[in-house]
Amino acid sequence: MYNTLKAAQTLENAGVPRVQAEAHVSIVSEFMESQFATKEDLNSLGAEMRTEFGLLRKDMAILSRDLTIRLGAIVCVTMTAAVTFLKLFS
Repeated sequence: MYNTLKAAQTLENAGVPRVQAEAHVSIVSEFMESQFATKEDLNSLGAEMRTEFGLLRKDMAILSRDLTIRLGAIVCVTMTAAVTFLKLFS
């Protein structure tokens, strides 16, 4: 957390007039509030990421299954062709 009072006092101690110190601190504070992620923002993002990763895992499982089926089909066709070739030429 940004301690605005301490920041203003630090500026004053360095010779900055109080009004200017408060203005500087106000600008920095507003910038930080608008640009930095809050705990709620991070929690929300975490929930979204967990959902997306879950969907990604499901898609990967489907792709894995499909590749296994295709590979099995390729092996079957290759074996059938090999057996047929051997029967024809033996």
